[in-house]
Amino acid sequence: MNVLTIESATNLLEIAVVGERGAVSQTINYEQRMAENLIPVLHNVLERAGLAPHAIDMIALNKGPGSFTSLRLGFSLAKGFALAAERPIYAVPSTQVYAYPFANFKTAVVPALDAKRGRFYAAVFRLGAEVTPAGDYTPAQIAAFLDAEAPALLAGPAAQTLKERLQNLNPLAALLTVDSPVSTYHALDALSRLMRLQSRPPLQENEGPLYIRLSEAEENTLP
Repeated sequence: MNVLTIESATNLLEIAVVGERGAVSQTINYEQRMAENLIPVLHNVLERAGLAPHAIDMIALNKGPGSFTSLRLGFSLAKGFALAAERPIYAVPSTQVYAYPFANFKTAVVPALDAKRGRFYAAVFRLGAEVTPAGDYTPAQIAAFLDAEAPALLAGPAAQTLKERLQNLNPLAALLTVDSPVSTYHALDALSRLMRLQSRPPLQENEGPLYIRLSEAEENTLP
């Protein structure tokens, strides 16, 4: 099975093909005129993978939360390709994508993305299961979800920044971060295959990205 994966939760948008011949990927960012380069990059990845569009069996997409602009571009690319090639899209939440490689970690895993204004899109997973839902949280809120004595593994694009903020709150907090980036296309591929095996429905035509950012008014009502 050949899967086209699109990681678009941050300002780095990654397009990859994962299949029987291995994985081929390419990343672009805002400075590289992302919108204009999506199609050329897609063609380049398919060519390097030695595959025609009809050889793709399905699309796996990071559905968010994350960067508003990048997610919209990722969804546009996925839906355009799916329509042309008549292939299903399986959309996976960002926090699940970043937590998946650490499903066997014995204590809390916290995937995190920068939500700006000193906040983070985050969730808490234990042994692969989500125990705190994805939300738009302050570092103090995230700290309250964690065990005081057990180490927590911080993953995702904002792992190091979150670690610094949590240690400002508690210098003795036992926090680990992933030393090297984990390829999100492998997680997207694995999760999309799992969803298909579980007969979970693919993305519907009217579905869009997952946005959970609180407004400033909502933030001001929090305790």
